Order: sequence, then structure tokens, then C-alpha cells
Amino acid sequence: PAKRATRSKEVEEEKKVEEVEKVEKLIPKKEEEEVEYKKDVKKDVKKNAKKEVTKEENEEEMMEFKRKKGQKYAVGTTISKQFDGEDFKGKIIEYNLTKQWYKVRYEDSDEEDLTADEIADLILPEEEGKPVTNAKKRKEEESAAQSDRKRSKEAIVEGEEEEEEEEEDSSEISASDEDGSWIAWFCSLRGNEFFCEVDEDYIQDDFNLTGLNGLVPYYDYALDMVLDVEMPMEDALTEDQQEIVESAAEMLYGLIHARYIVTNRGMHAMYEKYRSASFGRCPHVFCQGQPVLPVGLSDLPRNYTVNVFCPRCHGLFFPKSTRQANIDGAYFGTTFPHLYLMTHPDMIPAKPTQHYVPRVYGFKIHQSSLYFRNHEEGPEHRSESGGRHSRKSKNRQGGGRK
Repeated sequence: PAKRATRSKEVEEEKKVEEVEKVEKLIPKKEEEEVEYKKDVKKDVKKNAKKEVTKEENEEEMMEFKRKKGQKYAVGTTISKQFDGEDFKGKIIEYNLTKQWYKVRYEDSDEEDLTADEIADLILPEEEGKPVTNAKKRKEEESAAQSDRKRSKEAIVEGEEEEEEEEEDSSEISASDEDGSWIAWFCSLRGNEFFCEVDEDYIQDDFNLTGLNGLVPYYDYALDMVLDVEMPMEDALTEDQQEIVESAAEMLYGLIHARYIVTNRGMHAMYEKYRSASFGRCPHVFCQGQPVLPVGLSDLPRNYTVNVFCPRCHGLFFPKSTRQANIDGAYFGTTFPHLYLMTHPDMIPAKPTQHYVPRVYGFKIHQSSLYFRNHEEGPEHRSESGGRHSRKSKNRQGGGRK
């Protein structure tokens, strides 16, 4: 029994020694695992840092590419443009890389597409030389711009009608005082960007005004207003008559304008506006932002509003601005864009080479389908064919002729 007791004690001690050895062996393994884990974490951190660096480098490369392609001004650059004799600030919110023009949003939420040359004339002095920023800075600028726009919208909503009336009155007075010319004031009004300034020598020639006295009410008073001729005290008009004369003066100037722009001097004045895309650009995709020319559908006033004609696709469109879309088409006439292109054949652009093909699930639509037949046929023809089909169906339902 004494030997058995000593033997059992030895066995227990051996087990304890083995457990201690096992624990000692496990400790370095855990330390090694921790070291490897830390190494893996460091590798992941380095990889993520490299990714962020490569993203920033790619953004910088893209900005450099845009600079080389023609983007001179950064998104967020502030400009100032005059409408109705009042300065409106705007910011560049987007740059179109393919068409190479800038989208500008003004304080009153109006938007406009401008070229780099136009931006150069309107940019504020403190914004000159501003570099093209990366995406992170651009987002910060856009968020700040959005907050500014919200504030401006709130300010505009409060008492909008009263402010507009006051602004119009003050702009009319200030413009007339500064320029001293009714024509310059009228052409500077917001929405009248399509008009060019007609020379007073042209208006003073009676031959150029032949037949207009029968179209314009208060013709003599309207002509005096256009030419800034002071009215004698004994011929003073009432407020109602004054309003009629003002609208008559606008009509008279518009009809004179339609005759002036088909002369050499008038075409030269309109060329400057056409070159700077003041009339807008063609919305047709394959025309690639082709500048358009104003045109009317009638030479008589109060029939149609003005449209714009694309020299590339020969399409007719509504102007982009609602203010310009309300101008009478007779103030530009039916002749101007076509005579202008015939006089300057070098300005005629090539017809678009691409043509849109409608597809359904990748397959072209056959020419014999109703998709094309109803498109080519007029609505009257479709209604007649529809009537024939309905009569046939009625006969079938009624059992045919008796």
C-alpha cells in the first residue's frame, strides 16, 4: 500500500508537469498569432490608404484632363450678369465635358449655359485664377451653394410681388437715366436678349418704316418714345394712354427690328449674338449643342410667338427661357435665319451623320408596323380607318347583312 501511494503521487506530479509544459507551449503561439494579426491589420490599413491615395490621384488626373480639354473655371466659381439693369450673381454648378460649356445657376434659381469666353467676361475679379478643385472640395462647395440657394429662395418668396414691382420701377428709372436711350434700355430688359440695338439713323429714315403706321396704334407717339423725342406739355397723355403708347412703342420697335436684321448692319449685330449662343442651342442630341437662330411663323404681329431654328438639323423649337418664348415672332420675321445662312454660306453646319433608330429589346421596329404607319399617316386618316374597322366589327356582331 505504501508503494501504491507513492506511485499515485508520482503520476499526479507527472500530469501537472505535462499540463505546465502544454501551457508554456501555448503562450508563444498566442503571442505569434497576435503579432501576425497586427501585421495583417497594418497591411489592410496600408491598402486602404493606397486606395484613398489612388482615388485622389484619379480625381486629380480627371481634373487635369478636364483642364486640358478646356475647363478653365472650377465648379462653384461666382459670376455676375446684368438683367433689367440689375446685377445677379450666379455660380457654376456643372461643366459639360463633351460640349465644353458651363451651367450657371443664378440667385433667382434661373439656369443658363455659357461658354468659357462668356464666363471670362462675367467672372468676378476675386474669382480669377481660381484652380479647378477636386471632388471632395467640390462637394463641400455644392453643399454650401445649396444652403445659399435655400436662403435666397426663402427671401424671394417673402413679398415677391412687391419686390418685383419695385425692382422693375427702379431698373427702368436707373437704366433710362444711365443710358439715356430707350432702345438700349429696352434691349437690356430681362427676356429681350434676342433683340439687337437698331441704329437710330435706320429708324429716322421714313422709307424703312413704310406701312407700319397702319399696324401700330398711336404710331407718332410710339415713334417719338423710341427715338427719345420729348413730348410738349400740351400733348401730355393720361396714365391709361401712356400704357398704350408704351406697348405700341414695343410693337413698333419689334417690327422695325424684323426689317433691320435682314440688312448688312443688322446681320452683323445678330452674328455676335449667334456666335456667343445668345439665342440658345439645339436640344437635338446629334446636333451637339449647335447654336440656333430666332425665327417667326408669321410676319404679322399677334399671331405666333418666336421660335428658334437649328441650321444643322433644320428643326424648329421653343426657346429655353419662358420670358423669351413669350416674344412675338413677327419681331424677327420668317426670313432672317434663312437669308442669314444664304448670305454667309461658310456658317452653314454639316447635317448630323447619326440617326436615331428605335428598338425594342435590341430589335429594330419593322417599317410596316403601326408604330410607323400611324406616325406617317395623319390623324384624320387614322380616324377614318378606325371608323371602317368599327363598322366591320358591328356587322360581324350583328350577323352580317340581312
